[in-house]
Amino acid sequence: MDQTLLGNLKAHGVARRPMQYGDAQFAQVVSTIRNEGGDTVGYVVEWRDRTQEAQVEAEVARVIAQAAAGDLSGRIDATDKEGFFLQLAQQINGLLDANAGSIEQISGLLAALSQGDLTVRMHGDYQGV
Repeated sequence: MDQTLLGNLKAHGVARRPMQYGDAQFAQVVSTIRNEGGDTVGYVVEWRDRTQEAQVEAEVARVIAQAAAGDLSGRIDATDKEGFFLQLAQQINGLLDANAGSIEQISGLLAALSQGDLTVRMHGDYQGV
C-alpha cells in the first residue's frame, strides 16, 4: 500500500482511490477492521467497477464542450447504455436536438431579414426560445 493510503487509513479508518487497469476503471475503498479495544485486526477492500460511468463522464464532457464552443452536432451514443446512463444520454441528446433546431430556424430567419425579406416567419413550437 502507498503512504497516502496508509495515512488515510490511520487518520480516518478508510481510504479511497481510483484505479485503472487497461480500459477498466475502478473505485477502491479500503476500510480498517478494529476489535473491541480499537486495535486494527485487518482490512476490508471494496472494488467498484466504474468503467461505464467514466466513459459516460467523458462523453458528456465532450458534447458539453462542443456545445459551449457553438457546435451542437455532438451526441452521446445511447446504443450501449442502460438505466440512468441511457436516460442521461437521451435527455442530453434531446436538449441538443431542440436547441440546434431552434438556432437553425433563427439563423435562417436572420439571414432572410438581412436580405430585406420581412415576410419570413418561424413555424414550430419553440418552448423556452
